[in-house]
Amino acid sequence: MAVQFVRWPWLGVAIPGSVIASLGATSIYYVFKLGYATPIYRSIFVGSYLMVCLSYYMAIKTPPGSPPKNFKIVKTETPKKMWYKYCMKCKIYKPERCHHCKTCKKCVLRMDHHCPWTMNCVGYKNFPHFQRFLWWVTIALSHNMVFLFKRLQYYYSIRNLPYYLVPITEMTIIILNTLLSSLVYLTVGILALRIIWSMVNNKTMIESWELERIEEQFYSERFWFNIRSNFAKIYPGKPFPKLSSWKLHYRSKLSENSLVPYDFSYDDFVFPYSCSLYTNMVSSMGPIYLWFWPWGGPSGDGLHYERNTEDEDQLQLPFPPDGADFEPNVHDAEVSSTRLDNEDVLKTWSNGFGETLTDFGVDLETENIETYKHK
Repeated sequence: MAVQFVRWPWLGVAIPGSVIASLGATSIYYVFKLGYATPIYRSIFVGSYLMVCLSYYMAIKTPPGSPPKNFKIVKTETPKKMWYKYCMKCKIYKPERCHHCKTCKKCVLRMDHHCPWTMNCVGYKNFPHFQRFLWWVTIALSHNMVFLFKRLQYYYSIRNLPYYLVPITEMTIIILNTLLSSLVYLTVGILALRIIWSMVNNKTMIESWELERIEEQFYSERFWFNIRSNFAKIYPGKPFPKLSSWKLHYRSKLSENSLVPYDFSYDDFVFPYSCSLYTNMVSSMGPIYLWFWPWGGPSGDGLHYERNTEDEDQLQLPFPPDGADFEPNVHDAEVSSTRLDNEDVLKTWSNGFGETLTDFGVDLETENIETYKHK
């Protein structure tokens, strides 16, 4: 579950800021300044520490990006590329991958999540700064902990000396520094790996949550009822495609009138924004030569994104494929029940970390999706 500072949001910056300052100051003095490392190693640590501070500042101060007021949806492209969404709070149409943040109270381009530790959303414009911050923290701590453990090893080697010959103050600070560094290294490392995995696959954390939800519901009747209903509304008069798989399935216990395709699995589902590794990385971080540049920004305009080739996607529906609302026949109890189940799952379903969609900062009141209608 995401940490939230509802009453005092400034604590989200004050806490990590204090940790960064204390670890940096004690490490520079006790580990490096006292001659426990060579000048080149001290320079590497100080340089990476300064980059931690700079990238953290950039992640806090750089806006994530919002849709321009004059943004228009190309209606002829909408059925295949994105759901037709209008934010009633911002009074603006939403581009693809855009969500309204309940904390920032604005629409965010390519919204990844709302980060309480930066008091800011992580989105299209500041994702590179946030990623660099995680990288530099990992680099600085990795470098620092090598010397911390060397100092601890030294203290162990002099354990038999008289008490008055042991530098108690220094040893206490080094031990506390090591414990705090290990905790930060573990938490930041997990987040860094999670963000890197999302970046490699060109998925935001919100989209990763959606994909987990889709995988869990993939063989449910409700899920495929929504997909078939959406397909019929977007492509009126066109028969539902015959879905096929690249591998064999041994599924049974499907009723004759089941809506779940027999020869189609989650592995055959195509996430539209995951292209080649290079394209995915550049889409998130910008050109390679700017990845470690403190002011490097993303590629593109934040409104349109490169996609997989159309022949790979058999469904030809926007993401998520079951995401559009539909009008059930109120006289059909089965359909009405299906829709109620879908609304409950969308709002309350949680992933393996116990996260719901609201934990990423999404304002569910603005997530209404209109099925595109030809005019």
